[in-house]
Amino acid sequence: MSELDEVSLERDNLLAELRKDKERLDFLEHQNSLKRYTGRCIFRLSFNGDRGWRLHETSLEGSVESVRQAIDDAITNSDFQ
Repeated sequence: MSELDEVSLERDNLLAELRKDKERLDFLEHQNSLKRYTGRCIFRLSFNGDRGWRLHETSLEGSVESVRQAIDDAITNSDFQ
């Protein structure tokens, strides 16, 4: 396999994974849009910090209407660094 073929294969694999990630996020966005509770979500550490993280529908302060925004907010939040 040539170097160019290897790069093309890597690119194709990356694009396939990105499509999968988009489908996953689209699924979560759809679940949130059903508003089974509030239609707002948050990505946060557990309250006492020793039971991991949470992505869930909630009425907590800081919740947002988009799963993607909740994840973006967590990425920029220093608690997750």
